[in-house]
Amino acid sequence: MSCSSADDLDYRRLNDYFQRIRSQETPNTDDADAWQNLLLKTEFLIEEDDRKPATVAVLLLFCANPNRFLPQAGIDAVAYPGQEKDCAAKERLSIRGPMTALFGSEGLVENGLVEQAVELVRRNT
Repeated sequence: MSCSSADDLDYRRLNDYFQRIRSQETPNTDDADAWQNLLLKTEFLIEEDDRKPATVAVLLLFCANPNRFLPQAGIDAVAYPGQEKDCAAKERLSIRGPMTALFGSEGLVENGLVEQAVELVRRNT
């Protein structure tokens, strides 16, 4: 895995997580030092020599493009027309991106990996 940093994270998702889930205030979007401090204190980033890479969990949950650092991350799903595996799959899908969904004031803004996988199951059952 090449080195990640705070710059690789999706701050929309981080902001949503800290405010909606943890009920915690977040720094202004353009305050990189305050964000880095928050991410270090919550152990979303780790101090390693002179670098501050994100943890694997944070990359999976909040990275704008987790496959850049974890190419194997994601879900490869196949739906078959019956109960047995068949060459003629009903649907094949490679789902990539951050695991967490993005919510806004109006509700769901962007699906995460989990929501995309659930939607595939709903479509095919």
